[in-house]
Amino acid sequence: MKKLNFPNLYKYILSQFENHLIDDHHLEASILLKYFIKEKKITEDTKLSPSNQSFLLKMIQKRSLGFPLQYITQEVNFYKSKFYVNENVLIPRPETEILIEKCIKFIKRNKIKNPNIIDIGTGSGSIAISIAKEISGSIIYAVDISKEAIDVAKINAKKNDVIIKFYEGDLFADIDCNFDIIISNPPYIMTDKIKNLQREVLYEPVLALDGGLDGMDIISKIINIGINKINKKTASGIFIEIDPQVLSSLRKTLSELPDNLKYNIKNDYSGYPRILSITT
Repeated sequence: MKKLNFPNLYKYILSQFENHLIDDHHLEASILLKYFIKEKKITEDTKLSPSNQSFLLKMIQKRSLGFPLQYITQEVNFYKSKFYVNENVLIPRPETEILIEKCIKFIKRNKIKNPNIIDIGTGSGSIAISIAKEISGSIIYAVDISKEAIDVAKINAKKNDVIIKFYEGDLFADIDCNFDIIISNPPYIMTDKIKNLQREVLYEPVLALDGGLDGMDIISKIINIGINKINKKTASGIFIEIDPQVLSSLRKTLSELPDNLKYNIKNDYSGYPRILSITT
């Protein structure tokens, strides 16, 4: 390969991404180039050293093989903020912004002051942190079974200047209180469907994807335990991101809800059922 120089960097990255069928290759090529320039402090007058060129080529190769761009740049824009991400956490996606919006609207509509909130399977902390920045006075517990994920979430809480109570543990982590809001983007992919996911998703932690045979392992636990953990005397709710393929199994669980609870399933931007809310 000929020696790269600044004027042909973008064209070279773009051609590599096009050849490897990367979606949004124009956008991704631009993002990767900006990251490279920032990381290596390069200007148009800079001659690329062999080490800098090697660094760039390794990034291009990783992305061309399907490694997510967000893991390369270790950054993602999500719900008005920037978040640090690595391979220990799921990459926050636009669909999850709908989950946050639904939750925040519920809190504001019902004028819940200083809400007690738990985010189950917090991952990068993007849900908990986004809500903390929107709802002043909120008391937020963020739980994850992965210590590595909690470490990432703590970095993001500090970067975004919010106070979150982090717990390493499963589901409600034995936190001894009731909640106004239970929110989660849990593992919901059916085990035998994981192998068919996009190649980029296969680089993400399986622990955060695998929802069991019917995709309902964690969802059903959150619902069944959660209906006894939400406050009964004031407005409260459970908000869960779901996969459309769990609907048939989910409806059985929802049919068994107590009479004092109502539920709603909201579609995502593509028109697929995505956000479950169970409210008092």
